Amino acid sequence: MPGLTDVVDVDAGEFFGVAAKGDGTAWIWGGTSNIVGLYSVIGVTSPKSPVQLSVSDIVQVSAGRGHVLALNSAGQVRGWGSDVDGELGNGGLPPTGYPVHCPFGTEAITSISTGTRHSMAVTASGRVWVTGSNANRQLGVENAGKVLTPVLLALPTAVSEVCGDDNASIAVTTSGAIWGWGEAPPRLGILRRR
Repeated sequence: MPGLTDVVDVDAGEFFGVAAKGDGTAWIWGGTSNIVGLYSVIGVTSPKSPVQLSVSDIVQVSAGRGHVLALNSAGQVRGWGSDVDGELGNGGLPPTGYPVHCPFGTEAITSISTGTRHSMAVTASGRVWVTGSNANRQLGVENAGKVLTPVLLALPTAVSEVCGDDNASIAVTTSGAIWGWGEAPPRLGILRRR
């Protein structure tokens, strides 16, 4: 990507990309109407070149269909875009172009991942918070539909990393095992690791 160097993390949403650089800045580019409000805030529509987002100290980014999460070095998560299904964990508030706090508990977060319309966060102790669409049980909780604020996932062991897809999720445990949940078990075998 021209103009983008020293990248430490990158992800793709629907028709857009987001990156974190070594200096702690976060950048977005591409065209999408799904990041509702974001481009009006930064004053650019469908930027072909990266545009800096209004956060700092970012170490990881993750992009869903219409939302973006950014993790800072203090273990806090900020998000933009759609919260219609609870993607940002703020109770299904209207979409936002400004960074909002994503309330994944009080413990420091060490890893984040988004699916198409859901989000996950791993705590320093290996617990997993989930929020958003659960239409295909991609959150790993019993209630179908939407989970508008984060809930802890009941896993029997600590997790080091999570990965969300359209309708499924996987986790890598601290012992190296893989757990998966959501739509059709065969589909879990083709998820890519982020």
